Amino acid sequence: MRRTAARTAILLGLLSAAGCSTPHLIVSRITGSSLDITGVAAACAGEDVVFFGEEHDSDECHEAQRQFIIALHKSRPDLVISMEMFERDVQEQLDAYLAGKLPEKEFRETARAWQNWHHYRPIVQYAAMHDLPVIAANAPKELVQKVSRGGGLEAVEGEDQVAREVLAPKDEYYSSFVRAMTGEDPTEDDERWDDFYTAQVLRDETMAESITDYLSAAHREGRKPIVVHLCGNFHSAYGRGTVSRVIRRSPDLSVKVIATSSVEELRVAAADEELGDFHLLVRSRPSSEGAAAAHPSATSDPVHQPAPPPVHEQEEEATGRPGLGFMPAYDGTDLPGVSVESVRAGGPAAKAGIEPGDLIVELAGEELEDLIAYTEILGGLRIGQKVEVSVLRGDQRVELEVVVGRSNR
Repeated sequence: MRRTAARTAILLGLLSAAGCSTPHLIVSRITGSSLDITGVAAACAGEDVVFFGEEHDSDECHEAQRQFIIALHKSRPDLVISMEMFERDVQEQLDAYLAGKLPEKEFRETARAWQNWHHYRPIVQYAAMHDLPVIAANAPKELVQKVSRGGGLEAVEGEDQVAREVLAPKDEYYSSFVRAMTGEDPTEDDERWDDFYTAQVLRDETMAESITDYLSAAHREGRKPIVVHLCGNFHSAYGRGTVSRVIRRSPDLSVKVIATSSVEELRVAAADEELGDFHLLVRSRPSSEGAAAAHPSATSDPVHQPAPPPVHEQEEEATGRPGLGFMPAYDGTDLPGVSVESVRAGGPAAKAGIEPGDLIVELAGEELEDLIAYTEILGGLRIGQKVEVSVLRGDQRVELEVVVGRSNR
């Protein structure tokens, strides 16, 4: 028997969402010209996997994802949605919600839905309406943190909720990761980012394995589904991250990448032809529910854009990236948060009263687990935005207010 009441509620939600058309521009890498979302769906209809790299806090991007999935579903009814936003150990809760057996409030709590659930809700509801599988693809935060906090891969050996094979070579993906976190190129003898990078790769490998395991099982059953994987841009940009790890596992799969960038003006010339097969350009503006609200408490990818904000901010006047103007202590502490090693004179952190030795534990209402979480939250803030920051100073918790400045990258 169909879940009539639940499906009626979902349908009303979808109709409401469908009324919200948002502007964007999509540029094809092959032709160098623009096309609409229907054209992108048609171009991707013959693929096995489509990666839709997103900016987590962009309303326009998430609306384009929804439109793309609906358009693609018309030509590929056996469509599967894979999501970075849910971790492997909550697949049961996700399936129960899709089947109408788990109330939404309980689902959000038990499945650890990201704080910008409002962005993913229409997509998951569409899947429920059409009986589309949704893969909780990511590695659980708790296991990722065991790696990032110095345990290395040995800390998760034998865990069935993470990938069976994890390869983390210091290649261009590693270099881009370090540049994203520091604004500088890596040095040969610098090992301070190794555990953070391995944790990042653990997520990529786990998501890749989740996708290829599903497809392998489907192919054995005689099915040929198409998987649309939703993830932060860094996981799929330039065919690196999760993309390269899917191809390593299953080189015969046909794959395309859609990348997203925020720009001041929607112009074809603003597209980066190397970023993906299609480049979605959306207007730079804060999310309708607040920039910081888009970021999950759990650490996901360190960045959401192809040119993400660094941890070490430079001159405030230089670029349009958000920054606070302090240098973190990379050796850190066992406590959750970001240790402050030095503060740039006259910068936002100094003006707010942040001091060397402080441990930043909360920014813009979000608790900080580590440097990756800090970078995620910072990337969703607006230059000039006034936000609360909480620091531990000795035995005292100090509440401050900081005006987000500009970084040098």
